[in-house]
Amino acid sequence: MPVLLVANGPASDAFISNPKDFAPPAGLLSGTDGFKAAYQGFAIEDGKQSYTVALWDSMDHATKAIQDPKFAPIVAKMGEAFSGEAARHAIDVSADTTAALTAPVTAILIFTLKSGQSADNLLTHVGELAKNLDGGVAGAKSPSLYGKSATDANKVLLITGWESAEAHQAVVKGGSQSAVFGKIQEAADFTVAHTTLRKGEA
Repeated sequence: MPVLLVANGPASDAFISNPKDFAPPAGLLSGTDGFKAAYQGFAIEDGKQSYTVALWDSMDHATKAIQDPKFAPIVAKMGEAFSGEAARHAIDVSADTTAALTAPVTAILIFTLKSGQSADNLLTHVGELAKNLDGGVAGAKSPSLYGKSATDANKVLLITGWESAEAHQAVVKGGSQSAVFGKIQEAADFTVAHTTLRKGEA
């Protein structure tokens, strides 16, 4: 199944100043078995949190590529893109990723399960929210992407494309999703960031 790898963390000054310096050598990733696309963006909220998203045919393809010695310089370089520890997640995706990753703005929500709560129930509620957003909510781009993190069993990600951050905020303020989001908040804490993802040229 296709997998989406998501890394986020505080961006280094060097990365903020010259993000293109951290792009993989042209053609290296595009010729790698199982690689589909990579995107990068900074959080609109502060411009200092960096988000890198990569789409692979499967987790096995991604793992094999990352372990290949020829990728060691790239892995090291990307480490320099963050000024602190970066969180890394992987979610299985069966839906078309185009709308979520190429929209004018992408909202990335990361839910962290509260003690004593059920991860399966959290995933169900997040799935319900995703379905609602895909049902014609003004400003939302269908389909949304969501899933449990393969690297942290206590986290669930929801990625949705929007016309703008303001469009997303208007839906939140409008309260149409308050019921389902209330269920989510009972089960998890969350962070949200908006970014404009740029597709890599590699």
